Amino acid sequence: MKRSLNSRFLPLALAAALVLGAFTGCGKGGEPPALEGTPPQIELDGYTLTLGQTTLQEVLDAGFEKVERLGFAGETIAPYTFSSDLYYLARAGEDGQLVEYAGWGLCNTTDKTQATEACTLCSVYWQLAVGGEPLPGKLLVNGLDFQGLAAEDVRQTLAEMEVVRDQGGSLALQDGSFTYQFSFGMDGSIESLEIYTTYPTR
Repeated sequence: MKRSLNSRFLPLALAAALVLGAFTGCGKGGEPPALEGTPPQIELDGYTLTLGQTTLQEVLDAGFEKVERLGFAGETIAPYTFSSDLYYLARAGEDGQLVEYAGWGLCNTTDKTQATEACTLCSVYWQLAVGGEPLPGKLLVNGLDFQGLAAEDVRQTLAEMEVVRDQGGSLALQDGSFTYQFSFGMDGSIESLEIYTTYPTR
């Protein structure tokens, strides 16, 4: 039996934006393009990964399982490609049941086809609440717990970031190559959080 901490997938519009905007350029000699801003540190169940740096294999080595979504069964990702087919990272909880932590996208930032395990975790989608009711589990971003926060709380907490959108129950802030996108419910508190990486273009 599995317990899921999320009920939605990364919006297709976001996936398309990453595909079109992310991998049109690369570093010298096929090296991964340099990222700007501070890579988000994401903690789940006592394990901390770095978005845009940590590979899927490193997370698997830490005891998590890869749960495929959207019917994706591929073993490799093409050069300079974002995989919009999400995975959940799962690990057995204290009661022995498998707990799924957020939804993740993978990026191959090299000039060669790579096994999915060698690719980098470059996006995360986390559903915090539904209809104002918090979902179980906790995911910390840079040591912060966003559960229950309102838009003004987020703006103050992330005051050093640039606000790129603030309308209609949606707030997006940018720190260099990393975009934090929040959606809010009818009660004004956060319902979901997405963080994604945009790689430099030519």
